[in-house]
Formats: sequence, C-alpha cells, structure tokens
Amino acid sequence: MKIFLFLFLSVFIFSCASSVNRDKEAEHVGEYLLGLLLSDKLISSDAVGHPNIVRIGNGLKGKMVELKSSLIKGCSSVNQEDISDKEVSHIIYIVCSKKPVLGIRLKYDNKYEAFHILGYWTSGL
Repeated sequence: MKIFLFLFLSVFIFSCASSVNRDKEAEHVGEYLLGLLLSDKLISSDAVGHPNIVRIGNGLKGKMVELKSSLIKGCSSVNQEDISDKEVSHIIYIVCSKKPVLGIRLKYDNKYEAFHILGYWTSGL
C-alpha cells in the first residue's frame, strides 16, 4: 500500500510540475512572438529561432508583418490557461494599450517538446 501511495504521489507531483513548465514555456513563446512584432527584425521563413515552437506558418508570418507597422510600444503577451477547446493547450494574446490585437492557439507536442501553432485570429478580440 505504501508503494502504491508513493507511486501515485510521484506521478501526481510530476504531472503538476510538467504543467507548470509548459505554462512557462507558453509564456516564453508569447514573449518571443511579441518581440518579433516589436523589433525591426524581419520575420523570415527560415528556422523559427525559438526552441518551444515547431514552426510558424506563412499565414501567421504575413499577419505579423501586417500588424507590425500599426503596433505601438507598451504591448505585452498574455497566456490563457483555462481553455474549453480540448485541441488547444494554451492561447496567447498579444495585447496593446489594454486591447488584444492577436490571438494565437497553441498545442503542446510531447514528441517535439514544443508547441504547434494551430491558428490565430485578429477579429472579434
């Protein structure tokens, strides 16, 4: 019985720690994408440049280039953890002047130990 309890607690603690780490990784993804938006760097079609992103698709790159000229300083990224969509593990919002300007849906992939970008949206935010 003690062994069973020990194993159960070990798995529980490990899974909680893993979830916290993924939340932090999602926050880093948001900060990275925000940095791309606010920097003078071009968003290239080359490697993503962030270890927690599998790839950035051409649609999101195009939207980020389009938004880049209209964004102002004082933007931040916000990680939403309470999600009803089971396909999605995290949602990142880019917020400028207290108004969301870009939402990005992420799904964590254990195989790659990184996030897939499932989609994005700008309308209705």
